Amino acid sequence: AVVNDGDDRVLAHGFTARNKGRASSCRSQRTLGGRDDAGHAGVALQGGTLYVGGEFLTVDHETRLRAAALSATNGALLPWDPAIGYPDGLEAVHALEAGGASVFVGGSFSAIEAIARDRLAAIALGTGALTPWAPAVDGMVQRILIAGDRVIVAGVFAHLQGEPRTGLAMVH
Repeated sequence: AVVNDGDDRVLAHGFTARNKGRASSCRSQRTLGGRDDAGHAGVALQGGTLYVGGEFLTVDHETRLRAAALSATNGALLPWDPAIGYPDGLEAVHALEAGGASVFVGGSFSAIEAIARDRLAAIALGTGALTPWAPAVDGMVQRILIAGDRVIVAGVFAHLQGEPRTGLAMVH
């Protein structure tokens, strides 16, 4: 996954920051832990924060269930910790996008902070708290795109909010 911050700085797999082709001082390699094949699937850059989601259970040996925030400046792990899924589950965050005051996450999970969420949710940027936004999807969400006040989701699903929406849907 690749994110461009609009200032010729690109953050990509391994959370490496580059500025005009040169590696910058904010190069940061994070240790993601969990299952043997745990990794990251989505990144979103908002302001000076890089949000990342995946199958991991820890970041640098600190508990972060499938989502974490890092400083885009120095790579430091930030306190943002929404706790997606359960430690012993096979859940994952496959898509992550920042928009407005939220980070929208999608994937194959059933809860955030032990509150039921069907594969799609919004989490407050600053606090990591779950927001009331809770559209129900009956299958895995693989991509999210923010378009104004709308959230476009794609994945392997047949219904969103009980309405037929095969693989692609828009939510307000």
